Amino acid sequence: VINSPPDHFHPGTDFCGIPWIVIIIVFLGISTLAIFLWKTSLCVSFLKTVLKSQNVHDGSTDVQRKAWRSNSHSQE
Repeated sequence: VINSPPDHFHPGTDFCGIPWIVIIIVFLGISTLAIFLWKTSLCVSFLKTVLKSQNVHDGSTDVQRKAWRSNSHSQE
């Protein structure tokens, strides 16, 4: 990465006293962690949505069962 820019654009040997290789490794590590946490949060929010929709669906069937039971009791 450091050797790919043109000759007049090469950075110095360090960045504020820290070698460039350390800066690049830390940047890649932080980027990887950010992507991992982002994908994890997307997965968790998707699972919450799926579980919520299943609970709503199960709740509606319970309501339908209760209504059916109350109608069957009132007809007797």
